[in-house]
Formats: sequence, structure tokens, C-alpha cells
Amino acid sequence: MNAPDSCVGFRRIFCIMGNGRIEIFDFMKGFCIAMVIADHCNLHFESVHIQNMLDAVRMPLYFFLSGVFFKEYTCYADFALRKTCKLIIPYLFFALIYGIVITVNMSLCGTFPNLHHFKAMFFLPSNSPLWFLRCLFIAYTMYYLLNSLVLKRIGILGQWLTISVFAFIAWEVIDYCNGFRYTTKIVSYLYMSDVFTAAVVLPIMFCAHKCRESLTNIFNYTLTKLIVVLAVSIVVLYFSTTGPLMFVKCKFDASFLSFYISIACGICAIFALCTIIFRLIEVCHPIRHFISEFGQYSLIALGMHWTIRYILLSVGWDNSWVMFAIIIAVMPFISKLLTKYFPYFTAQKDIVKYHKA
Repeated sequence: MNAPDSCVGFRRIFCIMGNGRIEIFDFMKGFCIAMVIADHCNLHFESVHIQNMLDAVRMPLYFFLSGVFFKEYTCYADFALRKTCKLIIPYLFFALIYGIVITVNMSLCGTFPNLHHFKAMFFLPSNSPLWFLRCLFIAYTMYYLLNSLVLKRIGILGQWLTISVFAFIAWEVIDYCNGFRYTTKIVSYLYMSDVFTAAVVLPIMFCAHKCRESLTNIFNYTLTKLIVVLAVSIVVLYFSTTGPLMFVKCKFDASFLSFYISIACGICAIFALCTIIFRLIEVCHPIRHFISEFGQYSLIALGMHWTIRYILLSVGWDNSWVMFAIIIAVMPFISKLLTKYFPYFTAQKDIVKYHKA
């Protein structure tokens, strides 16, 4: 079967769909957001070590893919406006939806939220998965500034050396400040606002940005080579993982080297695994399309699944498998509804665009 014109220069695994999206990346995001939802529904392995290994896969992959699609902008104002529309506005929108649901539920139970509850909706936030959008905005900003002021002005070897030094210094500063995270307000704020976490994941975004041209080589591997990559990545991941990696709390039970080695292996493993699955279910187009579309609207799944989970728990549906199945089943309908009626609040359209004077 011949590849369509949009796939010239690539194999069909890297095919660009009609809407300009690359399906394999959406497939990966769909696979990983399902893992995130499963984790939040308390679907865990009995082995604590395997759970710790999954920590090196779920969130790091999203930061990695964000680095893959990092673009150069005309200026910082253009960058800031676009990222505000794509990240901050959805952050506030999904926080508001969750806050409304909590308010209605508390009112039905005879209690009413106070100022503390409303503050928590947006700044903690109560919709806890939204920390990722806030952290990604900060990480993007850090990387944009570092790239514009330093990295673009030096050679590739200097760039890798600079990012290595940055990563090591950030790691040591965070490790030092960990002893003051609950006693010093400034340090506590840096942890709560995800500034430290953003600094830790910035090297992941850099690696993705610099290696994105080489990703097509991985996608074009034979199944045998992909299986070898998957097996080796899992083995190294198993032995490099020393403890839980809690990105939301910026608490990492790992050394500097084991942390980044485990993340690199986790990303390689998920790339190989998703590519294998993507090829094997190629004949089963509806399933592949469902997972890819789930990944295309992963931001909505991230922002809404905690709200659906809260509603299910409120009515007594606390079985982990039931919650997971319902969330996965209803999310496509919610995504279609929100993208149709609230495109400016779900990162489908920009409320404000930069116009150069």
C-alpha cells in the first residue's frame, strides 16, 4: 500500500494527518494520559518498584513532547501570549469548572465554600492535575529565555555543556533548599509554584528540542530493533530506578545521574512500545484513531478527568476500574463538547494574538 503524499520522506508511521498533526505523537499522548488517569483512579501494580518505574514515564514524556514541538517566536511578547492562551487560560478554565462542581456538591450537602476554598481552586489548585499546565508554562518560559539569551549564541557542544551545568546546579540547589521547604516562605513558594520542578524538567525539553530530527529514525526501526530497544530500556530503567519520582511535589528519591538515566530510558521505552503497538493495530483503525484522538485532546482529559472522578466518588462509584472505564468512555464526548463551544478556553483558538507594531 503506497503512502499518501503527506508522508513523502517518511514511512507511514510518521504520517502527517489532514489536520497537520503527526498521529504517532498523538497516539503516545493518548497512551500516557490513559496511564495518568489510571494512576489517579488508584489502578496500581502491587510492585512498588514498578510504580516507581512508571513515574519515569508518565510526566517526563509530556515534557519531552513539549520540547519536540518547541518553536521559535518573533519575540517574547508573542511567545508569552501564545503560551498564556495554550496553558494558563485552560488552567483557569478547568480550575473554574472543578470549583463550580465542588461548590454545587457542598451546597447540596448543606455547607458553603469560604474564601479559602475559592483561593485553593486556582492557586493550589484543588484540581490537582492542573499543576502540570502551570509547571509547563514556567518550564517553557525558562527554556525560551535560556535559548534566546545563551544557547542560540554558542555552538552545539557548548549548548550541551551549558544545559548539563544548568541541570547539575538546579539539582544541587533544590537538594539544598529541600531542608527549608517548610520553614522559609520564599523556598516554600518556589516549590508550590512549580519553579523548581520546571528547572528540573528543562533539560528534558532541551534534549527533545535538539534530538527531534533524529526521532524519525526510531519510528522507522524494524519491529525487531524496536523490541530490542524496548527490552534494553526496561532493563536499564529497572536498575536505575531507586525510588519514587514525585514531580508534583518536586521530591525525587534518586541521585542526579540515576534520575536522568531512568527518565531517558523511560522515554525510550514508551517510544518503542507505542511505535510497536501503533504498527500492530494498524489494521484496526478505529482503536488506533480512538487512542490518537484521545491524545490530541489530552489537555482536556488532563483538565477534566479529576472533575469526573470527583463526581463519581460523590455518588459512591469508588471502584477503580469502574471510574477508569467511565472516564475513558465519556472523555471523547466531553472533548467534542468543549472544543465546539469553548474553543478559546481549551487551547483550540487563541483569545489574543500578538500583532507586531
